[in-house]
Amino acid sequence: MSTCVLVCGCTIRLAAGGSTEAAMLALQEQLHEKEMRLTDVQLEALSSAHQLQQLQDTITRMKVLYLACRAYFRKFTKKRYRNREFPKGEGLGKTTRSRQHSAISTTNVNLSN
Repeated sequence: MSTCVLVCGCTIRLAAGGSTEAAMLALQEQLHEKEMRLTDVQLEALSSAHQLQQLQDTITRMKVLYLACRAYFRKFTKKRYRNREFPKGEGLGKTTRSRQHSAISTTNVNLSN
């Protein structure tokens, strides 16, 4: 006659003689497998957290770069057009602004530090 023991949600079947060594080995093997799965999940979580942090750092650097470029172009256009007189309908209109945006979008920027 065999006896069944429920340990941590795992059913272990003991032989008629009550051999606990076999049961202990089976439990140790199950524990090892579950620890390996847990380690894999923890490594994935750590990798995802690292990747998220890198993306957040990249976004922060891009925002800083964007603001610096915007300030530079504002300063540049103020100096360039400060004392000029334009015929009516010209000046810092849509054409100039669209050129500024075009210049920003075509500029190659190295984001790595």
